[in-house]
Amino acid sequence: MKLHMRVHSGERPYACHLCDYRASWSSLLKRHMTVHGDKMYACPLCNYRGRLRSQLKQHMAGHADIKPYGCELCSYRTSCSQELKYHVMGHRDEKPLACQFCDYRTARSAHLKRHVRVHTGEKPHACHVCEYRATNAGLLKRHLTTHTGQKLFPCDQCDYRAAAPETLRRHRMKHTGETPHMCDQCEYKTLDPAHLKRHAMTHTGEKPFMCDQCDFKSVAAATLKLHKVRHGDGGKFRCQQCPYRSPRLTHLKQHLMTHSGMRPFACDLCEYRAISASTLRKHKAKHAELDDRSYSCSFCDFVTAHLTLLKQHVGTHTSGGVHTFLAAPEGGSANAKQEAGS
Repeated sequence: MKLHMRVHSGERPYACHLCDYRASWSSLLKRHMTVHGDKMYACPLCNYRGRLRSQLKQHMAGHADIKPYGCELCSYRTSCSQELKYHVMGHRDEKPLACQFCDYRTARSAHLKRHVRVHTGEKPHACHVCEYRATNAGLLKRHLTTHTGQKLFPCDQCDYRAAAPETLRRHRMKHTGETPHMCDQCEYKTLDPAHLKRHAMTHTGEKPFMCDQCDFKSVAAATLKLHKVRHGDGGKFRCQQCPYRSPRLTHLKQHLMTHSGMRPFACDLCEYRAISASTLRKHKAKHAELDDRSYSCSFCDFVTAHLTLLKQHVGTHTSGGVHTFLAAPEGGSANAKQEAGS
């Protein structure tokens, strides 16, 4: 009974001598101390290593696809009894743990601890190769693959490989067309729960990430990071061929294509090529516009949504002449006609 009462009183007499962790029971402290030690238990099927035998046992169940714990309210199954407990709390919308800085609530103490670091700015997990720091070990592990290039999780339907199993799981949904996370206020659907959370802020107007140097606010930490570059030196990733700098390696890689001329993203409707997928999407939207209003060449089958492009194209047929461009009727197309030569 005395040990149980500590659950209510919050008493934690057992302290870790290496960090600020405190526990209600000696067994919990003993388990915590493995965090500071080596990961002794290795998976024979992959590179996973665990600090506890129970962690390895749960991990191995994932390889065998053994999920003995089932939810009575839906078809969810898991290899871990604690995960089932959290899942059932989700059905009941139970979130007993609250953030002291905002309205965030969760059922998991690890999630709350990670969330609070958004407010405090604490990033205890440091990369030993560069200056990167993370709020949790999972993000650091994912970051380290950018140095090693390791992508241990292959897709069984295409050539894609992922650095993390969760990333692979989301990728596979692209093959199935699955979008499990739905907005309850509009028709928005997404593969990623984080994207849904960010989308929901467009309805509430919430922008929790604030710049400490101006009035800028954002729904995403990454957007705030990019904004703060304006106050700083432009980012740590530098181009060796010009003064360009960026806080993101992906942006630098795209920039380098402006020097090399590489355009890896090809349009399947014309010969256009782009340096990024987003630029290609914008281009393909122009093809869609042709359904509503278009300009066609009177000399060949060329069609475009833009009058200026038609003018440039007609010049390939004749080096002289005066051309009249007729505006397209609603839903129709315009024609270019040569009226006189010079």
